[in-house]
Amino acid sequence: MTRHDSRLTALERLLAGLPVRPMLPAPEVVAAADLPPLARRLLDHHEHMTEIMEAYHGGRVAVEVQQRQRVGDEYFRQIVLRVGDRPDIVQGGLVRIFLPGLGAPVAEAILAENVPLGYLLRQHQVLRRVELTYLLRFPAHAALADWLGGRAAAPAYGRLARLHCDGAPVIELCEVLPPGCGESV
Repeated sequence: MTRHDSRLTALERLLAGLPVRPMLPAPEVVAAADLPPLARRLLDHHEHMTEIMEAYHGGRVAVEVQQRQRVGDEYFRQIVLRVGDRPDIVQGGLVRIFLPGLGAPVAEAILAENVPLGYLLRQHQVLRRVELTYLLRFPAHAALADWLGGRAAAPAYGRLARLHCDGAPVIELCEVLPPGCGESV
């Protein structure tokens, strides 16, 4: 990422926390009205993406952690979500979690890396609120297609969000649809 936009500070923090920094193109912050209809439907809300992906794709999503790093009380990871045993990736994510803000049982479940975050928080009945901070448009780039599949010549759409758990901001996320995914109706 080369251009600096202060609204993207959270994304920089997510990338910097990973052991190998993904070489993603610099996104631009966009208004909801500037998103293609499907991308807007999948990204412009205050819900867990896990549940949105499950409803849209018609099946339970599974998480695959591609890289992770723990720095003190913070846990960073880069993930992809797939539906069931289907090979296609339905979403990618960069995540920073302040583990003490969740309590030991939830933190241990997250570190086990077996279940998507949205399912875990719901299963452990963690009181949460999703704060959508910005919607993003990433220009077409091979690094996005390498990470998420999709069409290398198409842009990707995503969002930055913060999860407040029991009233405190505990989780930062960048959630990204595969390139070209948001262009369908």
